[in-house]
Amino acid sequence: MNTSIQTLLPNQTCRIGSDNSFGPAIALNCRSFDFTLLFEQIFLSLIPSLFLILLSPIRLATVIRGEVKAVSSPIHSSKIVIAVVYAILQIVLLVLWCLSPTERTEVSISAAVLSFAGAAFICVLSHFEHVKSIRPSAIINLYLFFSVLFDAVQLRTLWMIPGLDTIAGVFSASFSAKATLLILEAVEKGPYLAPPYRWTTPEALSSVYNVSVFWWLNRLFRTGFRKVIAFEDLYTLDPNLQSEKLHVLSQASWDRVNKDTKHPLVKSTFTALKWQFLAPVFPRLCLIGFNYAQPFLINRTTRFVTEPLSLDNTNVGYGLIGATAIVYIGRAVATGRYKHATYRGMTVLRGALVSMIYSKTLKLNLVGSKDAPAVTLMSTDVGGITTSLDSLHDIWACTVEVAIGVYLLWLYAGVGFVVPLILAFVSGGINYFVIGKKMVGYRKTWNEATQKRVALAASALREIVSTRMMGLGPRIQALLQSQRVRELHRMKGLRWMIIWMNVFGGLARLYSPPFVFMVYVVRARSGRGHPLNTAQAYTILSILGLIVNPLSMVITMIPSTMSSLACFDRIQQFLLREEQADDRLLNLPVSGSPAASTSGIEMQILPPRGGLSQNEHAILLDSLSLGYSKNTNVVQSATSSLKRGTITMIVGPVGSGKTSLLLGLLGELRSNKGFIRLDAQNIGYCSQSAWLPNGTVRQIIAGTEDDLEDVDEVWLRSVIYACALDVDIELFPRGEHSLIGSRGLTLSGGQRQRLALARAVYQRQILLILDDILSALDAKTEALVFSRLFSNSGILRQQRTTIILATHAVHHMRSADHIIALGPDGSIVEQGNVAELESTDGYIKSLAIAESQKCLDQSSDLGKEEMRNLRSFTAPASIPTGDTGNDARRLGDFSVYNYYRKALSLSRLGLFVSLEIFSVSAYKLIQLLVGWWSDASGGHTNLFICAAFLLPCLALSSQVAYLRTILVSMGPLAGRRLHWILTRVVFAAPLSFFTNTDSGIILNRFSQDMTIVDIQLPIALLQTVHTTLEVLWSLVLMCYGAYYLFAFVPFLGAILYAIQNFYLRTSRQIRILDLELQSPLFSTFTETIEGLSTIRAFGWQDKLMRAFLKRLDASQRPFYLLFCIQRWLNFVMDLLVACMAVLLVSFATQLKNTTSGVAIGIGLLNVLDFGGMAAALIQYWTTLETSIGAVARLKQLEADVKPESRPQEVEKPAGGWPQGGAVTFGSVSARYASDSENVLHEIDLSIKGGEKIGICGRTGSGKSTLIGLLFRLSPEHTGTITIDDQDISLLSREEVRSSIIVIPQEPCLLSGSARFNAAPYTTKIMSEAESEEFEAPEALPTTTSRSQQPISDTSIINALKKVGLWEQIADGGDLSQSVDSIGLSHGQKQLFCLARALLRKDTSRVLVLDEATSSVDKKTDAVMRAVIEEEFQDHTVITVAHRLSSLSWCDRVVVLDKGRIVELGHPEELMKMKGGWWKQLWDAQN
Repeated sequence: MNTSIQTLLPNQTCRIGSDNSFGPAIALNCRSFDFTLLFEQIFLSLIPSLFLILLSPIRLATVIRGEVKAVSSPIHSSKIVIAVVYAILQIVLLVLWCLSPTERTEVSISAAVLSFAGAAFICVLSHFEHVKSIRPSAIINLYLFFSVLFDAVQLRTLWMIPGLDTIAGVFSASFSAKATLLILEAVEKGPYLAPPYRWTTPEALSSVYNVSVFWWLNRLFRTGFRKVIAFEDLYTLDPNLQSEKLHVLSQASWDRVNKDTKHPLVKSTFTALKWQFLAPVFPRLCLIGFNYAQPFLINRTTRFVTEPLSLDNTNVGYGLIGATAIVYIGRAVATGRYKHATYRGMTVLRGALVSMIYSKTLKLNLVGSKDAPAVTLMSTDVGGITTSLDSLHDIWACTVEVAIGVYLLWLYAGVGFVVPLILAFVSGGINYFVIGKKMVGYRKTWNEATQKRVALAASALREIVSTRMMGLGPRIQALLQSQRVRELHRMKGLRWMIIWMNVFGGLARLYSPPFVFMVYVVRARSGRGHPLNTAQAYTILSILGLIVNPLSMVITMIPSTMSSLACFDRIQQFLLREEQADDRLLNLPVSGSPAASTSGIEMQILPPRGGLSQNEHAILLDSLSLGYSKNTNVVQSATSSLKRGTITMIVGPVGSGKTSLLLGLLGELRSNKGFIRLDAQNIGYCSQSAWLPNGTVRQIIAGTEDDLEDVDEVWLRSVIYACALDVDIELFPRGEHSLIGSRGLTLSGGQRQRLALARAVYQRQILLILDDILSALDAKTEALVFSRLFSNSGILRQQRTTIILATHAVHHMRSADHIIALGPDGSIVEQGNVAELESTDGYIKSLAIAESQKCLDQSSDLGKEEMRNLRSFTAPASIPTGDTGNDARRLGDFSVYNYYRKALSLSRLGLFVSLEIFSVSAYKLIQLLVGWWSDASGGHTNLFICAAFLLPCLALSSQVAYLRTILVSMGPLAGRRLHWILTRVVFAAPLSFFTNTDSGIILNRFSQDMTIVDIQLPIALLQTVHTTLEVLWSLVLMCYGAYYLFAFVPFLGAILYAIQNFYLRTSRQIRILDLELQSPLFSTFTETIEGLSTIRAFGWQDKLMRAFLKRLDASQRPFYLLFCIQRWLNFVMDLLVACMAVLLVSFATQLKNTTSGVAIGIGLLNVLDFGGMAAALIQYWTTLETSIGAVARLKQLEADVKPESRPQEVEKPAGGWPQGGAVTFGSVSARYASDSENVLHEIDLSIKGGEKIGICGRTGSGKSTLIGLLFRLSPEHTGTITIDDQDISLLSREEVRSSIIVIPQEPCLLSGSARFNAAPYTTKIMSEAESEEFEAPEALPTTTSRSQQPISDTSIINALKKVGLWEQIADGGDLSQSVDSIGLSHGQKQLFCLARALLRKDTSRVLVLDEATSSVDKKTDAVMRAVIEEEFQDHTVITVAHRLSSLSWCDRVVVLDKGRIVELGHPEELMKMKGGWWKQLWDAQN
């Protein structure tokens, strides 16, 4: 009995000086479960104070220079008072220690001195941090937080040491003051900040505690839980994450780096963002420490369960509970801070790279911009880089963890420690030297295939009206799908590499346990080791987990990091592309004229030479030769001088270099010889093909980002009136606030051209360059615009603007002050004024310019009554509001999963899940096997070893099977089927869909959404299913460790459900916002590339860069917040795991009879992984939810967008239809909506087979609508339209369109080769054999009654020769070259379209020319007309034209006005009718 009492209550006598020893633990006969005072004062007082003293001056030097950010407040005064009180108490403690020589230790006075010094620094730093910082001081809060915890330990010790009551009492007061100060310092300063800082993002205002536990996100979660999140609900970006700052840093670093070194972009990026890259290092080191505390915790807890009860043993149990809480809570905080810092690094890297790509896009030379892969780089490559950065720090950290783990494994398992290393080196070598290198090539191949498909989709969307008229819809669908099938086929190698990478990466995880235990048992049998016991077994397993998981991560991450280097290299190659070299010379600033502003390109300012007056010439060309490359010139030795305030017209045949000369004046083409000198760098410019980014009419003209920006209203009204847009705008739904659609799709050709012209005029530049701006205008509108702009009373003349106009409208030449005529070789054949040139037998005289009539500037000529018919196929759209109340966006829609399941195939999905269950079960059973093995005390060893190797083999084989099933079989199948649905829906949609939907959004579906479907979605499904099974197994094994935990399982399930429900509502919405806000980036890139010459002419590079950075910031907000809320989830799950671990250890230590060594070992082993797996499960589920948003958008698109075809369009025409080509309009009336007025009224027109018909009329007369009806483009009409007595409303639209040969108003050239563009109807897409091989029958082109035999290269070449283009194409290569690389002018593109029509002449008897000659000179017009007369003499030809001379050869002319036929007859007969419509139009134009 006495022995038992002495065991429970040891002797309390304590040796003198025990507390003055290092310890760290004090002897039991002094105090139970305590440290020595010396140890506490060194580590719990002296060292923390030293850190505070070292860091405070550094922080003070930074903060003291800042502005005052907080107003006076009671909390500020309270902090100062408490800090002073705390400092005084430290002085008292110092005095007391000095007066207690026997009780103090050798560091007591030093610790007290440093504590006082720290308190003094707190007084000063607290004041400046409060006044000049927007957030609570991190240094003070961290010091006070840990110091309060450490002081609590010291306080207990001081009260337990006899004779230190006075010091303990003062220390208690000091402790109270410090705790109070901790509370005050933790209070955030939001209400006390000055107004400019009060609305800063919550993260920037948060304390270190708030940031560590992600409390600042709770408001966003509450918003997302209650309602649909709008963009305005998202937190603004932290100033350190804003794109403008990142761009400046990264661009400066890139400019400085040596481009000849290896991977210069990687080096420059790290140099610019080094602090963001290094920020995760410290929390990752802390995480390593917490990770390796776990094996010791498992070992001690397992041994504790088998130890007898004692007083000290009881305290150890409590200590284990506390240690468990510290380890797992610390691990949660360290993981959160580490990942949060990593995600901030990913965000800044994305902002830096994307901004650099856009900045480079603005600087590319014009030739290099045509094939710029900027969109792919911005999305796919930057995405690959940021994803790899997520695991960058894990590479070195895991290496450290492996080194520590190997050492510990050597201590516990002996020589068996080499097993995981051998397995890792083998698998790592395979992954690095074989798989990693192959992945780089496979990823590059896949990216190129994706880029090719997206480029075709982009060009098809850009030319949607023309391709629709040409009947190319089914061909484009089949072509896109065939490219998609080949893209998926090329991706097959990458998918297999991912499979093998995971298989080899998992070898160490699967086979390390059986090999290590086999080696251990062999050594134990030979007498060189101890028999395997439970504590030893599960400690080894926990260490193996801490070794193998990092090893697997490193092995997996090395190939992906290598793959990201390929992405870096692609971006680097783009950044090293040739930039625009502006070699123009700038005159000295002219008195009274605006100085040239900078636009990012330096121009040399030189004085005049050759005696020319500085105040006389605006532009001087001196022996100028221009070319798209050094070796070829398109403009030859041009010499000319253009006076200020004059109009210069440039004329010449198609392909003579008119546009090239204008581009040279803009600095877009290289000066191979001679030079250009001009007055201004920034020039007003309107290109031949109007560049119109999506926006409102007001934004387009004024060049503003939104309608709220200030503009010169008086000048804006003058410009709108001068460009005859005033009446048009009045008829738009929202006036000047109406959206024009992507590329002005809602506008007619004339409206687009006048809108672009208005923008150029509005800039009020002293130089104005205009490229054939009158080609799309009817005679009356053309005369009106010309008079208001260029006549003596026109606003440009009044502004004394120097104007250079390239035109084919030669009837305006008498208004020019100077004329430059270019020859076919690009040289100036003659120049001067009209009188001079007509006196010589030259090019100008051959044009036979008629006397132009004066056009009275009467707006009544284009009054509202006449303009009411001014419509294109759809009216300009209103600004979309969007449905923000859609609860499916917030709550999700499980029908989407069924939609995706149909794309995957149910049988394959079932096979995949079954294989997953088998694989996970085989792996988890290893843990139970080890427990039974250790309990067997050496029995049945051979059986256990065989079973230990069999289970990994089964798990590995099933892993290969399920990975192949989902990645090689299911994934590509779903990708192919979903892409076909997207292609079919988009290219069968009515035109109203394209006018109301931004092209960037549509293109995003082909690019971003398909990338998600290919990679992210199947991997998210794989991870979700796999992690769900692992979580269920871990939960079962944890409850096996302490069966009382079963009572908490329902509560755990309820908590998990509540967390995922609360989390998913917000996460789902932010992911959708992330995808939606990437669409403007796609649009901006494509629009910028298209309008690069216009942007640089206006000097808008800086303005567009700022606008893009704003859009990028908008995109960064959901991108960054999505990462943040994922960290919130992981932190909450880590806290939940900490609770589970504390409960498990509490049951094990306090209720020993409820568990065993094996059970508690298995339970704690699964606690190690449960938190990460539970958090990963919700994260993967969230990724699955957000990734399947791509499928949800496709499902919604399919439901919302109905095809333009109608049920009755099912008849098949007779074979060979149309044979005669007779076209009849019978009482046809048309409108654009059921509630709108008719735009065509009772049109009765009968066209005989082979007849040549011309259609003309003023703007808004109904020409485009009439042609649109023939091609089934207009939605509402009454009456009948027949071709060869066949009612076309009963035929499929594609049948009708493919039965008519058309040359559209805008040249339609798609992304692809010259061969494909010449014969898109017959170019081979995919053979039946390939279709069967790829299981893609939808990729076979659909056939119609007009199916045509393949066209030979010889036929294509002959057609190109007939239109005079083959020589230019042959100079650049053969028909396989990209059509964009040929360098065709706008007029030459029309000739190319004519050649395409020639190749189809035997397939139809009807030819429609829709303003086909508007962009060519009269001679080329005559050549085209001659070709058409010769080649299509037996065809019915319907020609729509503003240039009436183009219709003089027609058999009959139809004159439309206000939607009615007002005249019909032969041109010569109509000319004889005095006051007739035809004669009035002819006279106005000639």
